Formats: sequence, structure tokens, C-alpha cells
Amino acid sequence: IAGLRNTRDVVAAFPTILRQEALDHAVVQLEVCRRRGITGIASGNVGLLLEARRGGFKLYGTSDLNASNAAAVAFWQKFGLCSLEASRELNLKYLAAMAKGSPIPIETIGYGKIELMKIENCLISVAKNECNCAPQKTYELLDRKEVRMRVSRNGCISTVYNSVPVATADRQNELWDCGISAIKLVFTDEPPDVCRKICLDYLEERKCMPEQYTRGHYYRGAE
Repeated sequence: IAGLRNTRDVVAAFPTILRQEALDHAVVQLEVCRRRGITGIASGNVGLLLEARRGGFKLYGTSDLNASNAAAVAFWQKFGLCSLEASRELNLKYLAAMAKGSPIPIETIGYGKIELMKIENCLISVAKNECNCAPQKTYELLDRKEVRMRVSRNGCISTVYNSVPVATADRQNELWDCGISAIKLVFTDEPPDVCRKICLDYLEERKCMPEQYTRGHYYRGAE
């Protein structure tokens, strides 16, 4: 997270979709996190956040909670979140309405290939009528415009990512002006040297942009 102020906490991110077996495993991993000195847990899974709250962790809500207004902020503050990522469907106007005056820090995405959908099915099985794909391996979907979209697999969950990243390095001041407390950088398949460069671009306020990118919903958004 670029620009998160007044904190040096190490935060572990957990998946949003967790069936009971996966949730039980995640609860075990919470204790592993504790032993490794991790003090914060980020997730969009309410059950996992409840377990983390019982364990005394600091709680960080991700965009999967789909928070989009002051009422949502008030609810999640009462729940115990110490920060909340805004819905990625908000434009700048609604982001500002949510963030300005918020009693807890509000985050928003500044860079990253956003998740278009999560599917509780094996796409290989749907296409070939058999599941012969390797868990954790990355696949691609080819749409009607011949655009390749990355698909990651985690157990029985397939996640489809946009083909180009949201990028705001040249306009991040417009995000700060909305009253947010942190700009979130999300990396999926970028190599380490590219990740490092992008982090520096945002931290040093360099207006470097990728060759292909999208502005997400910031200049249209949900009405």
C-alpha cells in the first residue's frame, strides 16, 4: 500500500470465498501469522474477519465487502475494521462522499489488474467436460475481441482478471483529493523488477504509466 500513513503493521491477505474446509484451514493459518509477528488481517470474508477479530488481530476490509457509502463505513467501523477499501465501482464523486469525514481510513486501488469475477467452477471442466487442470496454475480466457484475460485457480475457485491494469500514477493527486488515506497497489503476474518500479512511481509521485491501462470506474462509476 503506497502512502498508508502512521503504520508499520504487516498485514496478511486472505481469500474472500472460503468453503468450510478452507475456512478451517485459514483459521489455522491465523495462528501461523501470529507466530510470525503479523498483526493485521485483510479479507472480504466476514467469517474469516470474525475469527481474526476473536484472535485480536487488526482488521482490514478489502473491496470484496463492496462498501460504497457512509452507512457501510459506519457498519464496518462498529464491526471493528481499522481501515476499509472502497468499492471499485465508485467514481471520484462517490469516493469522495464516502471518504471525506470517514471515521476510519478509506483505501482505494491505484494500480492493478482487477478481478472481473470469481467462479466456483473449474473452467477447464466446463470447456472439456473433465477437470485436468493443475491447482495454482495460471490459464487464460480469450474473449470475442481476442483479448487474453488471466485466470488463476485456487482449489475450486477460478478468478478472471482484466487484461490491462487500472493505473493512476499520473492522476493520483485526484485520488488523494477525495480524502482517502491509502492508495493500494495490487500485483498479480508482474515480475519483481516491475513491481519495484511501480511502487517507486507512486511513492515518488512519478507520472509513469504502462503502455496499456484503464482508469477503472473513477471517471464513470456507479450511479
